[in-house]
Amino acid sequence: MTPVSARNIDFVANTPLDGRGDGVQVMVHKGHAFVGHMFSDGFTVVDVRDPKHPRPVKFVAAPANTRLPITPKWKLASTLRYSVPVGAAKVYGQANATYQSSASADLRAATTEPNSGNIINPAQLMGRIDAFTQFNFALGSEWDKYSLEIFATNAFDERGQLSRSVACGVCYNRVYIVPNQPRTIGIRAGAKF
Repeated sequence: MTPVSARNIDFVANTPLDGRGDGVQVMVHKGHAFVGHMFSDGFTVVDVRDPKHPRPVKFVAAPANTRLPITPKWKLASTLRYSVPVGAAKVYGQANATYQSSASADLRAATTEPNSGNIINPAQLMGRIDAFTQFNFALGSEWDKYSLEIFATNAFDERGQLSRSVACGVCYNRVYIVPNQPRTIGIRAGAKF
């Protein structure tokens, strides 16, 4: 019996990746597959020019003590909430603060640039993701069946960076930044059925 997830997929060949069974992501470029490893801390280059006989060429280990990209060393969150009964309602005020330290945008410290053959440092070219702190506030009331809240997310409009990327593997002259949510002020209303 063939599982539903295997429809339209043909088994071509298998390689044990030199005993590293923790491959989680595969990218293929110019006859080589690059397999990222979650626990082996690196990636394997596999020659796939002959798809029926894939051959591991090299395992590239990340330098010792290298942090994963976009993973800050510190990520802290704190919430302060006070509520008090007022008649049939429970009125509350809430403040929330989150902080994350800076992080590298790329794991690679050195790679060969395809067009020129020069050794480049993608992590340096993409720059670091800056540390930031964000504050959120809410004031609301809850009843048995209804709730109403006024909120401010990212109240001080901190322009934090969640990650950085480039459009292609060698386009370091234009780095794209994924920002956090900008200041958002609104009203939430809810009903329980």
